[in-house]
Amino acid sequence: MLSKPLNFILVYVLSVLNFVIILSPLTFLIIPLFLIDNGNLNKSIISILFLSAFIISALMLILLFLDFLFGFSIRPFLKNCKQYHKDQKYKIFYEIFEELKYKFGKSNVNLLIKKSNEINAFAIGGLGRNNIILTEGLLLHYLKCTNNKSEFSNCIEGILGHEMSHLINKDYLPGLLLTINEQATHAVSKIVFLIFNIFIRIFSIIPLIGSLFTSMFLGLYKIFDFFIEFFHKYIILNVYKFLLLQISKKMEYRCDRQSAQSGGADIMALALSYLGENGYFTIFSTHPKTKSRIKKVQKVKLKNKIRASFLNKFFNTFSLICIFYITIIFGIKADIQVLIDDYNEFINLIVLHFGFIKMKIQNIFSSINN
Repeated sequence: MLSKPLNFILVYVLSVLNFVIILSPLTFLIIPLFLIDNGNLNKSIISILFLSAFIISALMLILLFLDFLFGFSIRPFLKNCKQYHKDQKYKIFYEIFEELKYKFGKSNVNLLIKKSNEINAFAIGGLGRNNIILTEGLLLHYLKCTNNKSEFSNCIEGILGHEMSHLINKDYLPGLLLTINEQATHAVSKIVFLIFNIFIRIFSIIPLIGSLFTSMFLGLYKIFDFFIEFFHKYIILNVYKFLLLQISKKMEYRCDRQSAQSGGADIMALALSYLGENGYFTIFSTHPKTKSRIKKVQKVKLKNKIRASFLNKFFNTFSLICIFYITIIFGIKADIQVLIDDYNEFINLIVLHFGFIKMKIQNIFSSINN
């Protein structure tokens, strides 16, 4: 049970780390702190780090909440999908699907058929509507393998029960967090580049050293930009896949068991038997070997109602509370007043510096006029 919240929190840590890397070009904002000597340099730098972590964490929580409400991160997965009841040949799923929604206590679920040749099924959801997607490739595969309509319907029932288990247990949460991270990465990168250019222009007007700072920072940004893309593509995503492998088997076994409890062990075993050695894959999990899955469902007994366990609900809530708590800690640790004082002092220093230069220039012009 602990593996699931641990995975969720680790994905959160990876996401924060990814944003830290994205924001790394803004480290030049620390440079002004070296130009003033008020004895708070170390404290100011630590405050900047905590403030960055707080902003990043708060942004992720806000995006996660908005995504639950409006589902913007799942929209790419719903492309080329249509409601099953809009096609006459899929209306045979109506009774099966309605019964499953009743047994799993999940009424707000859409069943969609995706125009794709891959043999696949997956479940994604949020606070509003939840979705189960079956590909045309999966349906065609079962039509070819089964001997009659009854076998075909039983196989679909087994698969739908498996995906309903993913929904009631909210197995999509870590993957959803990573998806939000990917979408936010692109937007934040653009914002960072905009801020970077604004400060570059400010530094460029500083006499003598301005052009040197500009050339140096532009060169550094190109290096940062390369490492940002490299870090997300080859480290963040690969570490996430590794973490997912550690918990996926237990999740898939549980989904198979709950599907068998809903429709019967024979139905789930039949659905699995036609999937081949490795079964189908999903966007949020990697499935164990089919033979092992069949063996584990053979002795499962029927139940009238299928619910997520109390511990599973507790750990889902616990994971979100932990992230919220960590965000609050970051906010408390970031002493914003220290930063405000330091940058006010820096601005005053710049104003004084330009005032001195302006006075010198005026004196020169006065001398020339005289």
